[in-house]
Amino acid sequence: DLSRELARSKRKALSINRKVLQQSGFNVSSSLNDGKSTPHSAAMKLWQQAHDYIDKGKYTTHGGYDCFIMHASVVRSLNFGDQFVGFPFWGINIDFSLHIMAEGYKNVESE
Repeated sequence: DLSRELARSKRKALSINRKVLQQSGFNVSSSLNDGKSTPHSAAMKLWQQAHDYIDKGKYTTHGGYDCFIMHASVVRSLNFGDQFVGFPFWGINIDFSLHIMAEGYKNVESE
């Protein structure tokens, strides 16, 4: 569990390369319009579909950096000026900064 690893270690930051699923495989409208589903149960159906796709290996690994976990002391020390967060190549800029500023920074692939 990454949160426990981060708490036990001296790491000040992690980034996670997420998995990417193709939208075409998900049946959102049938989950919402079956006459029985609440928004929560429809979301849970989609969550289960996503896990099924991951279990079958029907995903690609995202090539960038866009999921970061940082200690508050690291967040307070970052200043991105007028850079728009989310605009390509913001993730690589954060990754570069964390390698310099955050003790024990590590990038991991999602499991």
